[in-house]
Amino acid sequence: MNLDSQSHQLLRAYQRRRLFGVRSGDMVRVIGLRWLIMLLIGLAIYWMAVPTMPAIGHTTIGALLGRFAGDLAYFRSSRRIWPTIEQITDWQKIDELVGPYPASRE
Repeated sequence: MNLDSQSHQLLRAYQRRRLFGVRSGDMVRVIGLRWLIMLLIGLAIYWMAVPTMPAIGHTTIGALLGRFAGDLAYFRSSRRIWPTIEQITDWQKIDELVGPYPASRE
């Protein structure tokens, strides 16, 4: 079975979570750049659009805050569902596809 790079990265992340558990820092690190970009866009909109077009500015800021809240909800659900995923996953098949996880690095 040939894996594309995204599938390979996902299986590596599952291996890492199996060894070290689900950590909030890992989740934040994955989407930290997106949050930074959203923050910069939100600040620019607040500075430029809110004074001139309040309805559009506030709607856009609300959408950005909604996306942020959605990410937090995803974090919470990921932490809750992980024990089930860990029990039903065929770890031997994952090790066969991507190789064993290197224990020396995190």
